[in-house]
Amino acid sequence: MNLEENRQFHWGLPAIVAVMFSVGCAGSVSEDQPTPVARFMYRPFASTYYGVTQGKVQQEFNGQLAASDFGMRFYVSTEVAVSNENLKSVLVLDSITQLAGLQGGIAQAQLDSARGATFSGLLSPDGTLHSFVGGDSAGSVARELADRFLSRFFPRIPADGAEPGLEWRDTVETNSRVSGADNSVLLFNHHQAVGWSLHHGERALQIKTQTNYTFHGSGVLVGQDFVLEGEGRRHSTHFLAADGRLLGSFAADTSEAKAHLTAAGIVIPVHQTRTDTLDIVHR
Repeated sequence: MNLEENRQFHWGLPAIVAVMFSVGCAGSVSEDQPTPVARFMYRPFASTYYGVTQGKVQQEFNGQLAASDFGMRFYVSTEVAVSNENLKSVLVLDSITQLAGLQGGIAQAQLDSARGATFSGLLSPDGTLHSFVGGDSAGSVARELADRFLSRFFPRIPADGAEPGLEWRDTVETNSRVSGADNSVLLFNHHQAVGWSLHHGERALQIKTQTNYTFHGSGVLVGQDFVLEGEGRRHSTHFLAADGRLLGSFAADTSEAKAHLTAAGIVIPVHQTRTDTLDIVHR
């Protein structure tokens, strides 16, 4: 790998690492309030949300440490409505911008093409979006955000609803193609419905989730075949209103990986930290 290829590889790899591990999240905790009687269950609603995802990717190569920051802010209009006795969700990217001061950022044309991208799916009682489609002509940024965030927009709950004191586990596997790389992520989640509290003045059921995950990716970057393997840990909190809406969430994530340049026999350690926040702005 010559000097220019090395530079391009080190600019390109953080973008792949950054989008591989995003999962939607956001919020803050207020004082405890008396527990409502009803369980939380998803119901029809229409709201707009403000989200921010940001983090840092560090790579070590030939004894030198290289770091790059990433970050985006976006608005998403969300509608959940009854459709043939099921719930259908439609999510629209109203806007998306890059956080200021980042090096090697996303092209403005990609951000512009993402505006107005529309995605939809059937929302099951446990928060899973089935038959999730859309955004085919919206560009790679919109598709990556949809794949790693919008497709898991709603937090998982028991199929018959969530109430304080419940704990449950689930395993989620995703396969996708991100920035020209084939990726597989396996998540092991432990959820706990902690209790009801006030979130920005609204009563909300607080659900905490601890996630351990593994991932594998492979592809070609600036002419170099590579394989990316690693594992990570995520802590997230979601806030769910008694009337069936998602109010917001917060997540913090740390992952360790190794990028193998197969032809050159080079292994590059990669460390990533990230946070994701989401808050309702229109009810």
